[in-house]
Amino acid sequence: IRNNIKIQEAVQEQYLYAYESAVLNAVQEVRDALMDYRKEKERRVSLRVAVEAARAAEELAQDQYRNGLSDFNNVLDAQRSLLSFQEKLVVSEGTVSRNAVRLYKALGGGWRSFEE
Repeated sequence: IRNNIKIQEAVQEQYLYAYESAVLNAVQEVRDALMDYRKEKERRVSLRVAVEAARAAEELAQDQYRNGLSDFNNVLDAQRSLLSFQEKLVVSEGTVSRNAVRLYKALGGGWRSFEE
């Protein structure tokens, strides 16, 4: 009987360790998802500012070219820069959405089908 009690206590201790590990892993997942979400939102804000600055630079280059103050290579460079920042912004917006879903799942959010 004493050996059975010791075995049951050992099994109970294993379950406790498994539970603690699961809780710690869940907390780590939430923390990681939250940090990734916050960082990407900050990056998206910076990219929006960069897109606006690149758009202004492109308009200035266009204006200078029309007035004969610079060659068309400056316009092309400004357009290339603008498109690059716009592409990065679109990718960042997708990453923000993906991180929001990851955070929702880490917090235990469930999914319901449309058929319910």
